[in-house]
Amino acid sequence: MIAVLQRVEEVKLFVGGELFSSIRQGVLILLSLGREDEEGDFSSFIRKILHLKMFLDEDGKLGRSLLEVGGDIMLVSQFTLHGEIKKGKKPSFSKSAPRMKAEILFGEFHRQLKKHFAGKIALGKFGEEMKIMPCLAGPVTFILNSGE
Repeated sequence: MIAVLQRVEEVKLFVGGELFSSIRQGVLILLSLGREDEEGDFSSFIRKILHLKMFLDEDGKLGRSLLEVGGDIMLVSQFTLHGEIKKGKKPSFSKSAPRMKAEILFGEFHRQLKKHFAGKIALGKFGEEMKIMPCLAGPVTFILNSGE
């Protein structure tokens, strides 16, 4: 499982040219599920996301978490994070979970996230072409990999 976390002032997500979901201050999470990922407990990965110090404190340092600032979450599936470009120009997605498995795992991740986070969670539309308009703050971006 790979997640790209971006601190945002707001995010608007469009599907088919229509506004599908949006958030204010918080975190955009682009989540990729790998072929080796299994249904199970995502709690430690979720806790790491929620407690990661990626917001400014009173000293202007990265000293506050999403939970501490009361921000929102935009959760979007992005299988391309598992893409590899070792030879040539065409990416290989052999490490990405197959679509049906990824959709099940994504749903389970979302369910478990809701158990740990009482704030607003907006979603992308799984498997659809989306236009995402984030207003990045900082910019502050972190990449988390459950395999590391």
